[in-house]
Amino acid sequence: MGLSATRTWFVIGCVCGANVLNNFLQGGLTVALSTIQQSLDIPEPNLQWCLSAYALTFGCFLLPSGKLADVLGRRLLFVLGTAWVSILSLAAAFSHDQIAFIVLNGLMGLGAAANTPAGMGILGSQLSGPIKTTAFAAVGAAQAIGYIAGLCLGGVLCETYASWPSLFWIQSTLAAIFSIMSWFCIPPDRTADYHEAVLKRLARIDWIGAVLSTLGFAMLTFALTDAQSAPQGWATPYIPVLLVLSVVLLVGFIRWEVHREKAGAATLMPPSLFKIPNFGMILALVFCAWWGFNALTYFETVYYQLVLQLSPIQTALRILPMGIAGLGINTLAGYLISRMRPVWLIALGLAGSIAAPVIFAFVQPQYNYWWMMFWVMLFTVGPDAAYAVANIHISAAVPAQDQALAGSIFNVTTRLATALGIATSSAVATAVSNSKGGALGSSPSALLPGYHAAAWVCFATAIIALVIDVVGLRGLPILRPSPAEEELVAGVEMSRLE
Repeated sequence: MGLSATRTWFVIGCVCGANVLNNFLQGGLTVALSTIQQSLDIPEPNLQWCLSAYALTFGCFLLPSGKLADVLGRRLLFVLGTAWVSILSLAAAFSHDQIAFIVLNGLMGLGAAANTPAGMGILGSQLSGPIKTTAFAAVGAAQAIGYIAGLCLGGVLCETYASWPSLFWIQSTLAAIFSIMSWFCIPPDRTADYHEAVLKRLARIDWIGAVLSTLGFAMLTFALTDAQSAPQGWATPYIPVLLVLSVVLLVGFIRWEVHREKAGAATLMPPSLFKIPNFGMILALVFCAWWGFNALTYFETVYYQLVLQLSPIQTALRILPMGIAGLGINTLAGYLISRMRPVWLIALGLAGSIAAPVIFAFVQPQYNYWWMMFWVMLFTVGPDAAYAVANIHISAAVPAQDQALAGSIFNVTTRLATALGIATSSAVATAVSNSKGGALGSSPSALLPGYHAAAWVCFATAIIALVIDVVGLRGLPILRPSPAEEELVAGVEMSRLE
């Protein structure tokens, strides 16, 4: 028997809940970082690793986790990943030094790397028609909700006796609830080889490809992140070495995947996917759009904290409109996605991505928040209009047995874009600030010219994304399955779940 309407919404709720938590900590730590620094006596150069350790493991293990979910079972990986987040969150709440805190946050990213592609695979494989569109839009909105909740609670709780550990207690409790709910609400994977021995299923995974991709992404992300805090910056000897090694490993990964596919062997990410019409263009659009989005979000936050020197709760209140706007855009996109051509829906969102950095490039500390920064907050989240569109088309391009892989490909793209975007924009910002005599040891306002320059980098990537959309994706169709197609897909899913 297929999924009932009630159970369908419980499934969507579980996946959305996990995405809320994966972004809750990001929002909470954004405003709690200074409090954590004082509490754990973390030196300034190591402070960014409180955030980056989680992002590093999250991004690097997405591809292997997506394949594991497709082979071992998406529900299993989703439940285990969410439970792992619960356990590690509880442990992080009791950290007493910077090493334990950073290591535990890094390990927590493994749980997010497991439940994110598994959750997207569950939605992609078990839903169809309008409810699938609604589900992907809801996941995008869940990210905004998580970020808003983290910001608000982080700002408030850091001013109380409970302080920053309470963020992890909340996350641990909710993750445990969602993990238990998921086990009972999400149907088990009933594929043809479901009862095949685990070892036989594991043997079908391209482990060499998994090692090459994970090490390559890890070295690349680590080098780009650490270059921002290392004493000599990009001139630090190990930074270029890691960058070269990462390129060698990633090129080797691509060549290995091509060889495996030609030989008819199992692959981690089949190169033939990029021959599917619009597949590569969609990923290029996502890469450029999220590059500018995440880099600009980073500089907006440090502008409030380092230039205006606001408290956690003051910072949270100023960033709050961005989260609300993200929720609104995802909701609107979910409504318009079956009524509006994707090229124009995405272009509408990218217009905000272009406007936000232009406004930020002229902002000054003495300007009223409502004149400029308020509008920057509203326009920054423009790429969210492309979230559901990109996910649905990527899901449609990937075979049913690889739906978790589809989710991991999308998220790997956004994670790489974030790492490269923040690293390159920070390098530009530092160079401009230093050239104008604004080294980090000088007054906070001396940092502003560098932030303005970084905004223009984000503007450039948004323009590139718009060109890709208008030129490369102008033929992208509206995914509106006919009633006959919906009935056929629903029948296949019902028989698969029996």
